[in-house]
Amino acid sequence: AVVSTQSTVKSTQKLDLVSHSFSAWELKWLFTKMLPPLDNKVILDVGSRLGCVLYAAAEYTNASKIIGIELNQDFCNLQHSIAEQYNYSKVDVIQSDVRSQGQILHSSDVIILNNVFEHFMSHEDQIKCWDTIFWECKTEKARFW
Repeated sequence: AVVSTQSTVKSTQKLDLVSHSFSAWELKWLFTKMLPPLDNKVILDVGSRLGCVLYAAAEYTNASKIIGIELNQDFCNLQHSIAEQYNYSKVDVIQSDVRSQGQILHSSDVIILNNVFEHFMSHEDQIKCWDTIFWECKTEKARFW
C-alpha cells in the first residue's frame, strides 16, 4: 500500500499479483479477429480473476450479456467496482464455483477459460469442473476449440 501526503510517499510495500490473464493485445485480437461477431450473444468467463476478459468483451463486442464466474470474493468486488466505474452495464460477476452454475454454462454462447483450473485446484477438482462444463454444454451449438 502507498500512503501519500502532499505528493510525499510515506511508506511502500512490494505487491506481487498473479492474474494468469491475457495481455491487452491478445484480448483485442480474440474479440476482433479470432471470434465471429458476438452481437446479442452471452459471453461467459470462467475464473474471471481481475476481469480483463470481461472488460475487453465490453469494449470490443456487442454481446447482450457478459458474465464472470469467480471463486475469490475480493476479485469479484474489484470487478464490480471497475464495471461500475466504466459503466459496463452488460457485465455481471458471480462469486461462485462453476460446478454450481449449470444454467449459466448451458445458456452461454461463448465460454472463455484461460488457465482457469490448473493453478488453483487439485487434479481431482479440475476433473470435476471439466465434467460439469462438458455435461452442461452438450447442445447442438456447442463448439470446443
